[in-house]
Amino acid sequence: MKRGRNYVIQISRRFVNISAIAAASAAWHSKGQTMDDKMPVIEDQLEKVVSTHQYRVGTTHRGEMDQTSTNREFVKRHFEAVNRRDVQTVLGNMRPDLYDHELQGDHRNDLREGAQRLQLLMKQVPDLTVHVRDVIADGDKVVVRAVWSGTEAVSQRKVEFHGFVQWRIVDGKFAERWAIVTPLAELAEGMDTW
Repeated sequence: MKRGRNYVIQISRRFVNISAIAAASAAWHSKGQTMDDKMPVIEDQLEKVVSTHQYRVGTTHRGEMDQTSTNREFVKRHFEAVNRRDVQTVLGNMRPDLYDHELQGDHRNDLREGAQRLQLLMKQVPDLTVHVRDVIADGDKVVVRAVWSGTEAVSQRKVEFHGFVQWRIVDGKFAERWAIVTPLAELAEGMDTW
């Protein structure tokens, strides 16, 4: 186990309760001791937890961390395909029975409706680019915070919208989508993007 002051250990998707460590640290500090003095004791206790549960630091017993990493990279590649205008790959990343929680109706045509919306948006903003700001993954779910920006074709105004999307991935394809996005709006000059 790596020894040091600032690290977090994940054990089977459950995080070690650091509030107890913080409380102990405050108690030690009041006695003139530092966290560095007690770090070997804390590390030994954590090693016992890891060995008792037969987990390895950074992985889980069912390969969930591997799935998490794979899904995170899949989503990043998906947005790279959007930026390349590779509609074939974008649509290929989605299951035919994709369920989009943002859309209304019976959800039988969510994939087709989503593709139509994206194509319309790309026509309206031909240089549309997705800037992925954050990607957070856990097992079969990945959440992305992104800014979409470009130049509107008719008005030549710089525009953007931003929001969050959560994907559920099944067998290497998007199965469900939840999204909250702002309306397309003109980007004020000198304004920082979200």
